[in-house]
Amino acid sequence: MDAIVWAIAKDGTILLSEGSGLAHFGLKPGQSVGLNALEIYPPGSASYDEAVRVLQGESVNTDGMDGKDYWIRFQEPLRDERGDVTALIAASICVTKNAHDTLQAKALHAAVGELPVVIWAMERDGTCTLSSGGGLRDLGVESREMIGANLFHMYRDRPDFAESMQRALGGEQFSMETRIGDQQWRNHFIPVLSTWGDKVERIYAAAENVTERANQERSLREQLELIQRQQAAIISLSSPIIEVWSGVLVVPLIGELEAGRAEALLEQLLEHVCRRQSSAVILDLTGVDVVEPATAEHLFKILRSVELVGCKGLVSGIRPSVAKIMVELGIELSTLVTYPTLAEALRRWINRRAPSSPLLR
Repeated sequence: MDAIVWAIAKDGTILLSEGSGLAHFGLKPGQSVGLNALEIYPPGSASYDEAVRVLQGESVNTDGMDGKDYWIRFQEPLRDERGDVTALIAASICVTKNAHDTLQAKALHAAVGELPVVIWAMERDGTCTLSSGGGLRDLGVESREMIGANLFHMYRDRPDFAESMQRALGGEQFSMETRIGDQQWRNHFIPVLSTWGDKVERIYAAAENVTERANQERSLREQLELIQRQQAAIISLSSPIIEVWSGVLVVPLIGELEAGRAEALLEQLLEHVCRRQSSAVILDLTGVDVVEPATAEHLFKILRSVELVGCKGLVSGIRPSVAKIMVELGIELSTLVTYPTLAEALRRWINRRAPSSPLLR
């Protein structure tokens, strides 16, 4: 192996120095035996500090670059019958050939440890074999609590967990969201088949803490619902439907009649007409200053719709400026029954419906 094995006595004397890895440092096996490592290692260097820590009784496992090579080091204290440290024994393995993959794996592991996710794996019998990720902190559990535990037993009070595991063990790869306490989690399940492909051996899964996103979406939905209620209230206030006489509805229009407002008004108006069995609807345009082609189309659509349910559609209060615009736009007016004012429209329609009443003349 491209490795080094060495031992250092309590006073720093090198007792053992073997391995082909010594060649990286221009040394031969046994060449350093008898020398004092604490004198060879520069004070404050990683090698000096690690040797002191191990000789004080601490196990030290490290890895890192030394020159152009990547090394993994394992150092353990040796004790006598009374438990006193008498020396250290160590091994260092050069893994430069695999350094790229090793560093990538370490970087990935470090990243997973900081992200709000949990990466885990479960054998078919429920045994947890992998548990990692910063999301464990959100759940209030340690990785060591999960490894070796039976997840079916641990989550026996969660029927949704058992149901999800049955789906995954059946070979289905899927994602789903679940609530754990006051947190929202999104789980991605990946079943792994046996060598022969006849059954699922284990399940890999990634759980992402999406509580913040879920709260934002809920807040956004609530805001949209509030805006929609406000818009409905504004439409209702800007286009009230008033029954001014038995069977006669008046809709005073104010401002622009855009598509959304027109659809809402038409729906409410038809419901009023049918429920009250109205005979006439008067659209009063006194509060309308500008008419666009789309506005005129909406007006015609409303008038045609009410007449299809047996109700007469009338228009009142067209201002001279609006009439001029409608003519310039080439809007067809011949089919409209119009009156100069709302009062005139009411008087004409009521007299027409009840000509014998002196009160209506």
